[in-house]
This record gives sequence, structure tokens and C-alpha cells, in this order.
Amino acid sequence: MHYVYLIRSERYPKQQYVRLTRNVKQRLLDHNQGRSPHTAKLCPWILVAYFVITTATQCDIFISGHADQIRDFGSRQLRLPRGQEPH
Repeated sequence: MHYVYLIRSERYPKQQYVRLTRNVKQRLLDHNQGRSPHTAKLCPWILVAYFVITTATQCDIFISGHADQIRDFGSRQLRLPRGQEPH
């Protein structure tokens, strides 16, 4: 399985980041530990949403066609309930 995920900086809430991964939990940990040069300066990050997609190619198509809508979705201040873990 592949996941398209949306994260938001807690310190800079207008800053959001959309990408794909095979492990949402590990990617969020990587972002929060500064392992991604694109997001390291904006830590900490919170997971806003993720979408399950079967192939990496479909993820790329989904992101390229819907990145603005995903960010708009994230700007509505939606969050996972406390204690809800990504797969």
C-alpha cells in the first residue's frame, strides 16, 4: 500500500506539506526528527490526513491532480482524534 499524506507545522500552521510514503508513522517521525531537508526548519509537524492508494503511480497522479484540494482540506483545521494512529 502507498499513502499520500498531509502534514502541518505546529509552529507555522500555514505551512503544509503533501507527499507519498509507504509508512506514514515512520515518515512523520522522520519529519519531526529533522531528517527531511524540506521540513526540518518547521518542526514539529502534525498529521492532518492520509489517503490509501494502491500504487505509487496512482499516488503521483493523485498528488499532481489534487495537491491544491488536499492543502485546502488541511487548512480547515481538521486533525485526527488524539490517540488515533496511522496504519
